[in-house]
Amino acid sequence: MAGIGNNEMSRDELAYRANGYLNQLIEAVGSSTLEQAISELVNFLDSVSKSVISEVETEESGKTAYEILDKIHQFVSLPSLNQV
Repeated sequence: MAGIGNNEMSRDELAYRANGYLNQLIEAVGSSTLEQAISELVNFLDSVSKSVISEVETEESGKTAYEILDKIHQFVSLPSLNQV
């Protein structure tokens, strides 16, 4: 399990939150809230990376990191982002 602050979150919960931040980013493209959506995503990724780094290298922390990076890869590979 990866911890965010004092709260322990499962890999599924982290992936769900990552999807939420990425969806907010998509919705914010072209609007005045884009900068805020980017900032929230960066803060989330920062907290996840600090949590994963602070853990002893375990299979679970590796899976967590991979899953979050996979979500980001899927996001940046969306055809609709090529139009932005």
